[in-house]
Parts: sequence; C-alpha cells; structure tokens
Amino acid sequence: MADVSLQAIEATGIQVEVMLAWPDHCWRKALVLPAGATVADALAASGVAAEYPDLFSEGLSVGIYGVACPLTHTVSPADRIEIYRPLQFDPKESRRRRALHKLAQKRAGKLAAGRMRKARRLAAPPP
Repeated sequence: MADVSLQAIEATGIQVEVMLAWPDHCWRKALVLPAGATVADALAASGVAAEYPDLFSEGLSVGIYGVACPLTHTVSPADRIEIYRPLQFDPKESRRRRALHKLAQKRAGKLAAGRMRKARRLAAPPP
C-alpha cells in the first residue's frame, strides 16, 4: 500500500466527509472536492439533499467538527462537515419543565412527610 502524502491529495483535490447523524443511524459520504470548495459545494456534491429533502426545507445548520459555520465557509483537507438536525424541543423550555417537575416532586415529598408525621402523632397512644 502506497503512502499518500497530504501534498498529493491537495494536488488532486481536498478530501472531506459529509455527515448526518440520527438517533438510530448515521449517514456519511467521503468526497474529494477541488481546492477552494465551500461547505455548500460539499453538500451539493454529497447528494444529501436528494436523500433527505425535508432537511433543506427549513433553515439548515452545518458545522465542521462541532463548530457552526456558514455555507460559504471554505473547506480544508480532512474536514468533517456535519449537518445538524432541527431541534425537537427548545432546550430552555425542556429545562424549565424539568425544574418545575422536580419542584413539584419536592413539594409532594414534603407534604407526604408532613402527613406521615401527623399520622404517627395521631396513632401514638396518649401520654
């Protein structure tokens, strides 16, 4: 197996990977793009729009190795272009609901503990 240098890859093109992760599977495609290609060029060359057209009907969020970037960003060799799915829930709203639920459980626990003390006091024999 021949050792491929980075300079040889840059002479022929830039190797990148386009990736889309779902909870149960992952879609990925390795590409070789010309120098100066953008994230939008990589998405078009990958064919992801044909496989997942519903993603492109909304505002599309992309990034490179977890860092958000615009579609006009120029890709570098070995970049992993990630397509971010739309959020199912607003994180702030989810956190607020969890906090309210925890508070309700805490209050219910205090009420139950107060009821238990009262029941023990009533069940205790008179002094």
